[in-house]
Amino acid sequence: MDEDNSALFPFGWGLSYTRFSYAQPTITGAAVAVKQVLATRDAPVATVGVDVKNTGSVAGTEVVQLYIRNTAASVEQPGRELKGFARVTLAPGETNTWSSLWASTS
Repeated sequence: MDEDNSALFPFGWGLSYTRFSYAQPTITGAAVAVKQVLATRDAPVATVGVDVKNTGSVAGTEVVQLYIRNTAASVEQPGRELKGFARVTLAPGETNTWSSLWASTS
């Protein structure tokens, strides 16, 4: 028998009693020369940061996720690849700056 076997909710979906807003992300070192990546290998090549604010009236927890996409690869790459995440708990009205160092081999 054929049944619908699709996911009920997309990846990262969660139910909450509050809402969160994200500011524009900041990126330092986003364009890095291939020579620099090869020379530093496991050293961080970029820092990504974003302010997350609890805009609701109750405390809540949000999972902040960092995705990347390689647009210059010679072979096909995934449309988006999860490179970092963090669980952030915020009181009503509280803002937290989350940042992640990204290395070329991570």
